[in-house]
Amino acid sequence: MDNIIWEMVWKWTMRRHRNKSKKWIAKKYYCPFQGRSWTFFDYDEKGRLIALIKADKIQIKYHVHIRANVNPYNPADKN
Repeated sequence: MDNIIWEMVWKWTMRRHRNKSKKWIAKKYYCPFQGRSWTFFDYDEKGRLIALIKADKIQIKYHVHIRANVNPYNPADKN
């Protein structure tokens, strides 16, 4: 998934700056960040660096399965 996102962002930067070289685009939009080179970044309104996070850094959240035999009106089944 990270590769697909990277390719989409790279193509967007190439479309946005048709007359600029690849080296110029890489220097403007990409920087090393947390041990990874070629990280897409920008600065917020306070001048802080914001980097595009990688999909492998997002934690998977598992949801509680629905219990089929639970009655919402039975006080014993509250939890």
